[in-house]
Amino acid sequence: MESKLFAQEIRNTIENTAVTLLNNSQLMNYNTINSPRAVGDAVQGFLEKNISKCLPNELVGAVNTSFARRSMADLAFEDITKNYYVVDIKTHNLSANFNMPNLTSVERLARFYGILGKSI
Repeated sequence: MESKLFAQEIRNTIENTAVTLLNNSQLMNYNTINSPRAVGDAVQGFLEKNISKCLPNELVGAVNTSFARRSMADLAFEDITKNYYVVDIKTHNLSANFNMPNLTSVERLARFYGILGKSI
């Protein structure tokens, strides 16, 4: 169920703010530009450090960016009504002719959502 706090208009504002911050940063350099993995890692690190600038302060409480490397989450935050949002940052090279999909096993997703062992 969609939170009324984060309706489409608010999500669009968050996305536009993140894109603007990324475009105005000096993130891409010689070390990152030729490696999709390096670009993805740089974007993830940048957003972890700057996510508070993207989220509306009046709607968001605590922000967490401390997750294990293999965690499904890259960052998470709680809204003012105590709903918890988990964010997995993904990048996509629009100029590439071929992209490998990011596959996550059903078992790993079930464990993440806490339904492993329950009837689905």
